[in-house]
Order: sequence, then C-alpha cells, then structure tokens
Amino acid sequence: PVAVALTATIMTQKMALLMFALCLLLGGNFAWGQNTTAPERTYDSAVVAFMAYRTSDYVPPYRPVTLPFEYAEFNYGDAFMLHTGEFTAPIDGLYWMSFTFRQIYRRHAVSASLMKNGRKYATNAAEHESGAAISCVVELSVGDVFYVQIGNVWDSAIFSNGDRQTVFSGYLIHATI
Repeated sequence: PVAVALTATIMTQKMALLMFALCLLLGGNFAWGQNTTAPERTYDSAVVAFMAYRTSDYVPPYRPVTLPFEYAEFNYGDAFMLHTGEFTAPIDGLYWMSFTFRQIYRRHAVSASLMKNGRKYATNAAEHESGAAISCVVELSVGDVFYVQIGNVWDSAIFSNGDRQTVFSGYLIHATI
C-alpha cells in the first residue's frame, strides 16, 4: 500500500509538471489553488495555436498555389482560415510554424514553402514518394499572413489520408509589445 501511494503521488506530480509545461508552451497561465495536488488550467487572451490537416491527396495546378486544408484539430484564437489555408497573426510575437507532407505517384519533386506576406520564408521538397518537413520560428505582427505555398508542380501530387500526413500547425511562443 505504501509503494502504491508513493507511486500515485509521483505520477500526480509528474502529470502536474507535464500539464504546466504544456500550458506554458501554449502561452497560457496556471492558477495554483491552496491545498491542491493538480493545477487548475486557465487561459488568457494570448493563446494562439492551430493544427490543420488534409485527408485526401492534392494535385496542384502547374503554378504556385496556397495549399487549402480540409480539417482543423484545433484553432485557438481563430486566426487560421481552413478554406484559404492562411494564418493571420492576431497578436505581435514570435511564432513556431511547421508543415509536413509526402510526395506521391509521380517522378517529379513537390516543393513547399512557408510564406510570410507573399515572400518565401523557408522551403523544402520531397520526391520519389518521400516525406519532408519545414519548421521555423518567425516574428509576426498583427495582420501578417503566413501560409503554405506549393511550388510549380509537374506530374506529381501531395499525399494524405486519415493518418494526417499533410499537416500545418503553429503556435504563439511569446507575445511582444
């Protein structure tokens, strides 16, 4: 019984630390009540985070195009527009952005770029049914638009299915004044 109680206490402490770290990562605050073993999670208005994905293949036209997404797992701050694939910064700050994808069926590479206000910020490519990822930290001001652009593609496509192999996500790391 003592070992079980000790293990439960250690697990409760680990869970509390894990929840604290997650909340800080998402930009929230913790309110610690007196005589409690677990934190009570509260958010402030600076929580901005999204995760969008596709569940079907995308064959882009033969010109650069903004990648649309089909579903959003979450969209805290309502700054991501699913149908356009664009994130518009609601708060000045440093953001973490990431895009993963997989090229399929054809011989030529698919290039993808993270774009800030119409300019390339980071680029990667995948070919021969391989995957690729792009991640970066970017400083955005209110109204800046960030999105994924698929480059000129000839005879290729982006693969996705229920396993969410095409995912665009981002979150506010730190708000700036």
